[in-house]
Amino acid sequence: QPFVGATESIVDECTGNGTADVWYTFTSDGSEKYRISETSSANVVVGLYSADDCNTLTAISDCDNFPENYTVEEAGTYYFRVRSFSGNDNFHNVILTCIPFDCPDLTVDFGTACDDGDPLTYVDVIQEDCSCAGFIPVPGQICEVPLNISSLPYTTTDNTDNYFDDYESADFPPIAPGA
Repeated sequence: QPFVGATESIVDECTGNGTADVWYTFTSDGSEKYRISETSSANVVVGLYSADDCNTLTAISDCDNFPENYTVEEAGTYYFRVRSFSGNDNFHNVILTCIPFDCPDLTVDFGTACDDGDPLTYVDVIQEDCSCAGFIPVPGQICEVPLNISSLPYTTTDNTDNYFDDYESADFPPIAPGA
């Protein structure tokens, strides 16, 4: 698509001095993801907007010149603005791609945060079978599940690699002078 005959519809704070823009619109029902992309080799600036019931535009992201694509997952009507970076005679190309969710019945992807309902698990995420599961930490792995120390001085001979705070391989916190 050429910018020839297009004019500037809004004044922006974006870089470049192009004064022509073209708008595209699409509606998502939220059941799939959409990626809208400007794919030409032209130097353009793009922005993605949403609108309320009064058609008041709200910038989701504006003034982007790399990468020139956005993915939306929520239902709504979206407006994609393509502006020439300089001059008005560049060509541009816009593609709208539908991308199914990994778990379409849940409208989520693998790795999305969730709650498996088990208070003993942490970092619950959607698994590859579309279930929600977390991990049960070993004592000392996170602060909420401390090591049980029955007497002092406490010593352990197990591998501290099993814990997130493996001080065996790092000086964090720093070792005290003279220690």
